[in-house]
Formats: sequence, C-alpha cells, structure tokens
Amino acid sequence: MAANLLARLFKIQFSDYCSIDVSPDVHVKRVMRRMGLIDITDDENSNKEINKVIYKARELNPKFPGIIDFSVWEIGRNWCKAKKTNCKECSVCKMCPKVGV
Repeated sequence: MAANLLARLFKIQFSDYCSIDVSPDVHVKRVMRRMGLIDITDDENSNKEINKVIYKARELNPKFPGIIDFSVWEIGRNWCKAKKTNCKECSVCKMCPKVGV
C-alpha cells in the first residue's frame, strides 16, 4: 500500500510498477465480487480471497495492478456499501451485473 501511495499521490518514479498490487480490503473485495470480477464463496479463507483480488487486478492491468486500488475502494466506501447500496449514483452502475438483482 505504501508503494502504491507513493506512486499515485506523490508521483515517485519506480523502475517497475508491476509488483505494486491492489490492497484487498473489505471495500475492494466487495466491489470486485459484485462487479463479477472475482468469485468468493463463504467457505474460503481470507488468504484465498486476497489472492483472487490481487491476481484479478494483475490480469486487468499487468503493468500497474495497484492503479485501480483507490477507485475501487472509493466505490465501495461511498456507493457500493455492504448493507445499503447507492447504485444510481455509482459511476460504474451501467457495467455492474448487481444492478437489477
């Protein structure tokens, strides 16, 4: 997370960004699951969930997987909440398979 913040916020130059991963917190996992990007079942342990999030972010943007971290976190924090979603205000609602469910 620290390297990600240094790269994104402070524009610190790195020779390689492919190892700067997304930080898979509850918001990021929830948004990626609801968007259909990952499949997490209730019986999975947290390490398996974390790996799915990281590998999907690497697949989506191999050159800098962590670049999606803040956007996905912000969606989860502000609109795609655990109990009360605000899909109408969400910037990705048109692409979200959860809308209409």
